[in-house]
Amino acid sequence: MTSEERKAFREEIRFDVKEAIHEELGAYKVPKEQHYLDHVWINEWRDWQSNIRNSVVKSVIGMMITAIGALIFYGFIFLKSSKGN
Repeated sequence: MTSEERKAFREEIRFDVKEAIHEELGAYKVPKEQHYLDHVWINEWRDWQSNIRNSVVKSVIGMMITAIGALIFYGFIFLKSSKGN
């Protein structure tokens, strides 16, 4: 087999493989721009989820600190009132 025959053979195989892939996966192929926009949307969605998660965690921690402070405050009031009687 000469180098020209090998080159022609490789090109023929490449063409056949591309054609087979197109036949099998042609319906599933997503346009490049749509694929990129999907990734942008997913990235924005992850950022939004992260922001919401951070806000919720901060709120829960703030409520817990407030509750602990209130319990300590009421504890001092009850201790003071029980010592006075």
